Amino acid sequence: MIAFLKTRANIKYKILNIIYIVILLATHAQGQNKYDYTIVSDTTINTVTRSISEEKIKKYRSNPAYNYEQNPDYEETGLRKLWMRFLRWLEDVLGDGGYSILGDIVYYGLILVAVVTLIMIILRAQGHNPFARRERKSKTAIAADTIDENSSVASIDSLIEKAENDRDHKLAIRLLYLKSLRLLDDAKHIIWRSGKTNHDYHQEIQNGEIKEQYDNLSYIYEYIWYGQFDVENQSEYDQHKNSFSRLFNQLNRR
Repeated sequence: MIAFLKTRANIKYKILNIIYIVILLATHAQGQNKYDYTIVSDTTINTVTRSISEEKIKKYRSNPAYNYEQNPDYEETGLRKLWMRFLRWLEDVLGDGGYSILGDIVYYGLILVAVVTLIMIILRAQGHNPFARRERKSKTAIAADTIDENSSVASIDSLIEKAENDRDHKLAIRLLYLKSLRLLDDAKHIIWRSGKTNHDYHQEIQNGEIKEQYDNLSYIYEYIWYGQFDVENQSEYDQHKNSFSRLFNQLNRR
């Protein structure tokens, strides 16, 4: 590893020297075109003798930073030792470009993690969790999946009763919401069609009081069903059911 770093440093040093020589030659050639000059040899030799005290020599010898005969201590400890071994192995397998390839792997790996994380956030926001434990659907839940704009209020009421008997409060909330769509459609406030969104129905309702109640029930439904928040007890479910019942009673009076 150290040999590899020294080799790279030597190559860089030689390239800089070549560039420096080229600049000197170019400058020299340009000067010859402009000026005439005579080269005078200087035969004077000045000799300067410098000495380093033994104390300073010992000081430098005792400093580990100037010890180039053995590997640094950090290569021999813990995870750094394993990391340096991995880098040496990578250098042997991939050659001098190993570090560049490793950098690309880390870079694109981080991009992949970011993309997967973003997809997971989007799926969770839509009420889907690929890693969630899949539970077997009850017969009532399977029947609820078949409810559409052609379903009757009586058929939905029957499923609501079964869900309540099974204490499946989350499914019961979904069925109550579907019943609200059925009644809103019957009262000509909306046109219930598969594929429409809650916002579409919000736009269709013209009566301000009905729209406000629908928005509140839509929020309850989305919070519990898509947000995957369980209804903790019977009292909480009864409170939500009463909110739906107020809308049902108002629509039935019209």
